[in-house]
Amino acid sequence: EENCSCEQKIADFLDGKGVRTRYLFCRVSTKEQAKGESTSLKGQEAELRAALDIAPPIGNVRTRVYNISGSAYKSIPPMMKRVGKAALPGDSIWVWRVDRLSRNVVHYLAWLEELNNRGVEIYAQSENLNYRSDKLAFIQGILDAQKEAAAIGARVKLAYSRKRARGDERVGGLPYGKRYRRITAPDGKTTVRKVVEDNPVEMAIIREIKAAQKKEVPRLTAERLNKRRK
Repeated sequence: EENCSCEQKIADFLDGKGVRTRYLFCRVSTKEQAKGESTSLKGQEAELRAALDIAPPIGNVRTRVYNISGSAYKSIPPMMKRVGKAALPGDSIWVWRVDRLSRNVVHYLAWLEELNNRGVEIYAQSENLNYRSDKLAFIQGILDAQKEAAAIGARVKLAYSRKRARGDERVGGLPYGKRYRRITAPDGKTTVRKVVEDNPVEMAIIREIKAAQKKEVPRLTAERLNKRRK
């Protein structure tokens, strides 16, 4: 089951057999955050598994971990929707912290209520919250996360607008093979604007990959680059 996305079929099979499922949702907003340590996917999973190890036994139980890289502000990630639809009464959904589940109360409240009405428990481990018994505190946690996300978005937009105003060639992330170069004032420290140029190291790798396409399958190219830590 680790190699398939067939939770609904598994749930249909288990229905009525006395097996409960604990779904662990580990979520980060970006792929870059997935590599971090503080709220990394592995870090969240470790915290949740540690909490489950000391939880009271509940009979026959299976644990499924879902790692999600994506925002929980504009909509509910599709993976969460699929698992929520498949969850059976007595199953439970666990997140490390409320904001790992949701950052938008408008999008999530109806979904949470529907799960709750079906008998699915929802836990936020860090805050020690259960949606069924701590509903107001749970919703307040989502509201706080929503405010934080809105504030971060406003700061990013302001920073981008300032960079555009000073004449930066681009703002935000760049595609692989490109990099920013600072144009500085005569003092050599103050950034006047930024321009985009080729990244020689990454462009060499791109050329190597394109040349390899004519000679070998992509898997061999990837293995060779991975051995060189590229």
